[in-house]
Amino acid sequence: MAFHDKGYNCAQAVACSFCEEFGIDQETMFRVSEGFGLGMGMMDMCGAVTGMLMVIGMENSVETWMEKSRVKEIHIRKQKRMHRSLKRWKVLTTAVS
Repeated sequence: MAFHDKGYNCAQAVACSFCEEFGIDQETMFRVSEGFGLGMGMMDMCGAVTGMLMVIGMENSVETWMEKSRVKEIHIRKQKRMHRSLKRWKVLTTAVS
């Protein structure tokens, strides 16, 4: 919440909260996640969700394109974690109908 209060968008606020854990400097993560705020600029998928997916990706990364055997496993873990979080947060999209 502290990052959001400083003016970070939702994706930046979530992703930058984990910089220290993954050894990524905040400036880089701020820039990488900037385009994902405000529902990726289209008021679609909430920036907090895309920030969460970035963190899940970092946590479960195969670290090299050569480790393709783990991709399916990581996809399944990502989906399970995302569904648990979305259910808990009761957030799916920020789309305006």
